[in-house]
Amino acid sequence: MKHFHERSAGNARECSLKSRIGEVSHDVLRLSGLQGGWSLGLLFPEQVADRLQLEGLERFALTRPDIETLEQFLQRRVTDSELRHFYALARPHEGAVIRNIPTIEEGFPVLFLTRVQRPARQGSFTIVQMVESRVMGGNTFFLRRTRS
Repeated sequence: MKHFHERSAGNARECSLKSRIGEVSHDVLRLSGLQGGWSLGLLFPEQVADRLQLEGLERFALTRPDIETLEQFLQRRVTDSELRHFYALARPHEGAVIRNIPTIEEGFPVLFLTRVQRPARQGSFTIVQMVESRVMGGNTFFLRRTRS
C-alpha cells in the first residue's frame, strides 16, 4: 500500500509520524534523496535505535527551533533519550537505507522532521518498506515551498 503526503513549508519545520515498522522480520526502509534546500531527520525509539544498521544517516544535534517543533508535535517536552536518538540524512540528495530493524509484534513509530531552507526546490521523496526483495508499502512526500 502506498500513501501520499504533501509537505508545504511556509514555516521552516514540520513533523510527521511513520508508524508500524518492524512488524515483519527482515524489514528494510529505503529513503530516496531529497531536492535541494530540504533536509530530513528521524527519531527512533530508544529501545531500537542502537540495534539499527544505518547507511546514509548520522546522529544529529537538534537546534532549539527543531526541539520546539518536536515538542509542539508531541505535545510534551522532548526527553534526553530522544535527543540522543535523532538522526539526519548525511547526504540529503543521496537518501539512506535502514536495515536490521527488530521485529516487534505491533511495530514501532519513527518520527520524521522535515526542514526547508531558502531556496528550496519543489520535489518529493519516497520511503519504501521492503521485506527481502518485496515491496511491502511506502509513502511519498511531495515537498513544496509556500510563502511565509
